[in-house]
Amino acid sequence: MEIYTKAFQTSKGIVEGIQAKWPGFSVFLVAGKKGFLACGAFDLEAFEKIA
Repeated sequence: MEIYTKAFQTSKGIVEGIQAKWPGFSVFLVAGKKGFLACGAFDLEAFEKIA
């Protein structure tokens, strides 16, 4: 597995991008101070239960 991270400066502040890659599959998440944006591989109902 490979993991890549990169910070991005936006007009609203800094966000952090995280990508985890496996052969034939990867997931992506961008996190900022107000929340996150994730690819469809994440179970949003599970996230809502712990938020």
